[in-house]
Parts: sequence; C-alpha cells; structure tokens
Amino acid sequence: MQLQQRGLHASPKPADGGGGGGGVGGGNQAAVDRLLANWPPGKPKAALVVLARNSDLAGVRSSLGQLERRFNGRSSARYPVVYLNDEPFTPEFRAAAAAVSAAPSFFGIVPTEHWSYPPHINQTLAAEKRDAARGRMPYGGSESYRFMCRYFSGFFFDHPLLAGFDYYWRVEPDVFFTCDIETDPFREMRAANQSLAWTIVMTEVPSTIPQLWPTVQRWLAANPALLPADDSLLPAFLSGADGGGGDAPVLGDLAAADDAWGAAHGLRRSSGVGARARLAQWAQRARYMGCHYWSNFEIGALEFFRSPAYRSFFEHLDRAGGFFYERWGDAPVHTLAAAVLLSRSQVRWASDIGYRHGSWSHCPLDPESRQRCDCSPAWDALPGAQPSCQADYLGRVAALEAQQRKRQAVARLRSV
Repeated sequence: MQLQQRGLHASPKPADGGGGGGGVGGGNQAAVDRLLANWPPGKPKAALVVLARNSDLAGVRSSLGQLERRFNGRSSARYPVVYLNDEPFTPEFRAAAAAVSAAPSFFGIVPTEHWSYPPHINQTLAAEKRDAARGRMPYGGSESYRFMCRYFSGFFFDHPLLAGFDYYWRVEPDVFFTCDIETDPFREMRAANQSLAWTIVMTEVPSTIPQLWPTVQRWLAANPALLPADDSLLPAFLSGADGGGGDAPVLGDLAAADDAWGAAHGLRRSSGVGARARLAQWAQRARYMGCHYWSNFEIGALEFFRSPAYRSFFEHLDRAGGFFYERWGDAPVHTLAAAVLLSRSQVRWASDIGYRHGSWSHCPLDPESRQRCDCSPAWDALPGAQPSCQADYLGRVAALEAQQRKRQAVARLRSV
C-alpha cells in the first residue's frame, strides 16, 4: 500500500474533533509542541500510539473507550493519543476518534519511506516469497503486513508527532482492557528505569522467522560489547543446541561461571574473555525458542528504540531482507532486541493490567484484583503451546533471578 499524501492532522481539542492537514513543520506540529511546552512538571511525557486504518474506527473507539474508562480518563493521566495511518484519516474518523478521550488527539501520516521497500530489496523476489507463503502462515501473502512489521520494528519512534515524548503505549483496535488500572505504568516504569512492559508471552510461527536468529547471531558476534555485562535477559529465550551443552549454561551466571564450565565450552577465565563476549559466544551455539512478548500490547521508553545500539540492531536486520523475503514480525524483533540490549530489571511484566486480544488474554491472579477486574484467570488457558511458552519464560527468569540472589549472597559473605 502506498501513501497518498504526507502530512499531519491534529485535534488538540477533542470536543470538536477537528484539525486539518499540513506539513511536518506546520501548525499541526506546533500544537504538539505547545502541549509539551506546557506539560505538567513531574508527569512522564508519554502518549498512547494507535496505528489504524479508517476502516478500523469501530475497533479504535472500543479499545480507546475502554482505556479511557480504565485509566486515561483520570485527570492525573489524560495522556494524548497519537493516531498514525499510511493514508490520510478522514474527517469522520478524526472527529469520532477524538471524541472518545478527554485527552488531546493528534493524527499523523506515516512517511512514505517508512512504509515502502528500501532500495536493497528485490521486489520481484519479495513478491515470489509472498506468493509461496500465502496460505502457509498468518498474513503470509500480505505486503502491507510486512510494511507494518518493519515500521514498528524500525521507524515508529521517529515519527515527528512523537519527537518530544519519552514513553509510548501501543494500543490496537478491537482489544479489551479488563481491569481498572489504579497505578500509572509510565510513572512506575520511569521510577524503576524500565524500558519495556508486556502482558503476554507467546510463540512465533516458526516458518515466519527461519533466518531471524541466525541474523541476530551475526550482529551479536560483531557487537558483543553492547550486551549487558550482567543480568542479561538473553538466556531466558535460548536453549542449547548442536552439542553446545544443553540448557544448563543458559541459566548460569556467565560472568561468574566456574573454570570447569568455561573449560567445557572452550571459554577459560584465563583466556581473558569478558562476560559479554562469553555470553555472545555461547549464543552462537544456542537456539532461539521463538517465544516473544506479544507486541500488540507494549509500553516502552522511546529512548531505548532511539538509542545507537537499537538502531544498529535494526539496520542489521533490515539489510538482511527478512521483513520481505520471510515474514519477520515486530514482536520477535523487539523481544530479541530487549534480550540482547536490556537487563532483566529493565523489562516489566505488567501483570496488574488485564488484557485480551482475540483468543489470548491475561488476567491478574491476585485476589485483590477481583474487585477491579471483569476478567477470569480461566481465560488464560491459551490454546496450543502458548501456556508452555509463557510458563517456560517465567520459570527461566525466576531461575536467573534466584542465581543472581545467590551470587549476591556469596559476595556479601566473602566481603565479611
């Protein structure tokens, strides 16, 4: 799908839902700038982000209406809503969407260069790959779906309407928020120095990403210094392969691995190989299990995606062509980026937020949540292999955290 025009539309006053077109530097961008210039002190500069078509209006109003009732309608919240589309929003869409929220609404166009083929892609080959994938996987034959996945993987955070914001909350049409959200996730993430929040972990369709992990491995081999020195998330997503020692090393602390483990894997402490390089080398022999944070719900720090490290990661993937020659989704891309660039403490399970999308859902389990939620934990009985994926991930994270606590306790004893 090609863009019909480029510009911005703003509805800073939701009562009338108006707003006209204009260039990136025109009066519509000025409305965003004025909002940010008068931003309340101490409040996180955050926005709700909705990528939608004009035909999604009913689903958009449903999702945003629920979030308004559950969270954003409170005077302490009222975070602006940024709507993005690859073609102009109609006046009817702008008016009806803006009327849902008491917060300001802004409407933008995705730049053409972010919703099209980069020069290095062979479009004939890409079309052949789509035809071959049609019917073999979800969205296998869709060109626009691939544009969307590439956009969320590498460009949404650079949209002019988001330039002054620090955090975003991705909201999809036709989703359900099933609990009152009593605390502000933006404030909590800022206080905890967290960069990404999720509600559901699920498995990617393997046929959509056969070359994604090998491509990430090549990036890791060239950039081991960008891995966290400690507390890495990467082991939670990998399993041992090709005689590389099984899963046990994954759940160990590579920075404190003993000489016996290092010798078994050809990584002796005496070799001077640092913790980051040891993890990167182990990853070359490991297998990505396909689990990922389901990104249709995602709260994040835009600073993470705008960082040189993330840009390097995305540009490496983009040059490989897998968004078009395969069907790489933004969910595994974001997940693997978090796994290789963030520490465990920087990723948050938004377990207090009830959420449902299609057949998949998360409902808080604690008894206190029953008074603020309309969901049932029984809904979390996800079809197929999904429970094992999320349970496996949570188990691995728990094991990593337990080992970190043990290491810290040993360090304290040694310091006495």
